[in-house]
Amino acid sequence: VYNSLSDLSLFDDVPHVTVSLPPFKQIQSSVSELGIKVKEFCEAGLHTKPTS
Repeated sequence: VYNSLSDLSLFDDVPHVTVSLPPFKQIQSSVSELGIKVKEFCEAGLHTKPTS
């Protein structure tokens, strides 16, 4: 139980884990790109929206 918990807690911080799982790495990169697009969209919306 402790091993699985520690593995879960370190899962995001261990690069070789994602490298050994190509599908997960592909999904992770897609999620990252989506997050960047959403962030840019939100920032653009905030800039174009009248503040006053």
